[in-house]
Amino acid sequence: MEIEIKHNFNMPIYMQLYEKIKEQIIYGKLKRGDKLPSYRELAKLCNVSLVTVTKAYGLLNEEKLIVASQQGCFISENAAAIVVDYHMQQIEDKLKAAIESAKTVDISLEELHILINELWNE
Repeated sequence: MEIEIKHNFNMPIYMQLYEKIKEQIIYGKLKRGDKLPSYRELAKLCNVSLVTVTKAYGLLNEEKLIVASQQGCFISENAAAIVVDYHMQQIEDKLKAAIESAKTVDISLEELHILINELWNE
């Protein structure tokens, strides 16, 4: 696992760690069932305290992105659905902007449908 932590960054270290792991889940570098490093391993790898890793893993667990067991921490089965939701939200935001842009220059919904179909079939 590759995680770069900036110790002199404005964001708390545990939040950086949380965001980096979440990002790897969202972009498919970590998939459901993948085992994460132990708390101690990750602390050593990132040169951070055990408390920092505990906070980051706690946030990931609260979001149901990871599950902890006696065998370690793993990417949860729910992670795939959460990833899809994230990407759907990104797409929705971009489509809203595109629709607003189309409306300002009087492009009809039908023309927009045609364009989307053309782009989809490329």
